[in-house]
Amino acid sequence: GADVAAAVAVVHQRHRQPAQVDVGAAQDVLLARRFAAADQHRGDRFLIWTNEDAPNSRLMEARLGHLDRREWREILPHRPDVLLDEVSAFAEHLVIYERAAGSKLIRLSAPDAVSHVRYVTFPDATYSFRTDTFREHMNPEFDTHRLRIHYSSYTTPDSAVDVDMRDGTWHVVQQQTVPGFVPQRYVTTRL
Repeated sequence: GADVAAAVAVVHQRHRQPAQVDVGAAQDVLLARRFAAADQHRGDRFLIWTNEDAPNSRLMEARLGHLDRREWREILPHRPDVLLDEVSAFAEHLVIYERAAGSKLIRLSAPDAVSHVRYVTFPDATYSFRTDTFREHMNPEFDTHRLRIHYSSYTTPDSAVDVDMRDGTWHVVQQQTVPGFVPQRYVTTRL
């Protein structure tokens, strides 16, 4: 395919690395690519989201020691109506941040990306969230069922929320106090 981007963004959380491997050497192979891609190391494999032949990106897998592009395996194909925005790997879960129909979504699944797929349900029709973007380190634990997000809407002040990745239940850890704010006075709808 045509070169989509001249650089490769390599994203790696060393504090969430489940095994000791020569990640730097493996990433050098991935860095040689001439299309936009980013990776996250998970045990003996790299999860790679790339826009090669996929404008909205797709998720690939490469085994350590088998990083040549011809040996990558597609685990989540390109979807023309869904942008794959970011990926976070955990011991028993894979979190994929998506954009579809104008909304930001959180897709939860088993580590294989196709089993036990479910989406986080948000309490408001319109909302915003921030989460593990590899720079903020809100989710430093690899072996956990808790996904920390920061959520807000016109009816919900900024809140730190732990989402149980097994069943999607929410636990509000902290919520910003807004003097005089009465959420019942507001309604949010999605047009």
